[in-house]
Amino acid sequence: MCEHPIHQSNGYLLSQICKLYRALANQHLEAVGMHQGQELILCELAQRNGQAQSELAERLCVQPPTLTNALHSLEKSGLVQRRTDDADQRVSRVYLTDTAVDVQPRIGEIWTAIEEQAFAPLSAEERTTLHRLLSSVYDHLTSARSSDSQT
Repeated sequence: MCEHPIHQSNGYLLSQICKLYRALANQHLEAVGMHQGQELILCELAQRNGQAQSELAERLCVQPPTLTNALHSLEKSGLVQRRTDDADQRVSRVYLTDTAVDVQPRIGEIWTAIEEQAFAPLSAEERTTLHRLLSSVYDHLTSARSSDSQT
């Protein structure tokens, strides 16, 4: 018998929270015809429009085929366009459409509503502490990931 069952670990709890958060996000994002994760693509492009598809996948920490599928769906919805790079025909760049630019404020409102609903039991101080702790774990894992890919 295991002294420390997996269901009592922080990783298990975090995994379960992520599943619930994703379901909550999908529920809210249906209002603008999107699924959870697609809004992150649009927000990343709002910061740096015209990124190479490979760079976008890396910045979002997703596998290229996963991003390709999401971009295909966003293209069908008229929210992004993929164009071949003028200088290097092997590179595909991703651009927001005017429709995506127009929907950005709504995405911000939805994200705020999701955050409020998910973190309602926490005080402002607890939310700040949680953010700091999660950022620390994230930074550690992304730094370890970068180190692993360089070896």
